[in-house]
Amino acid sequence: NRLQQANEVVLHITHRAEALEIMPEGAHSRFPQRRRASLPRKKPEKPALTIQRETQVLLHIPHPEVFARLRQAFIDGHCLVAADAVQQMITVNGNFEGILRAHIKQMQPEMQIRVEDRT
Repeated sequence: NRLQQANEVVLHITHRAEALEIMPEGAHSRFPQRRRASLPRKKPEKPALTIQRETQVLLHIPHPEVFARLRQAFIDGHCLVAADAVQQMITVNGNFEGILRAHIKQMQPEMQIRVEDRT
């Protein structure tokens, strides 16, 4: 007898009319199990990634004195500034445009300064 060789015993479970009985721990059924209603599978969580974008402003200043004054204004404002004295260009973070506007406003009585956007 295969059951005796496998050290298994037949177990007869009588179910109540109002509910099915739970099988004992370690028991398995000969009848196919009904599949639960398919729940929507939770998609695997995607790894989160944040890309940071920083805007740099490159200023082309064709006047040596204005170049020097603006460079010093950014330095005095504790801005990280890259200045190229040969090409008279200043690169600053876009958050510091307020310093540029304020310093241009200070120089307006001396000369007419206009900022033009290039693309």
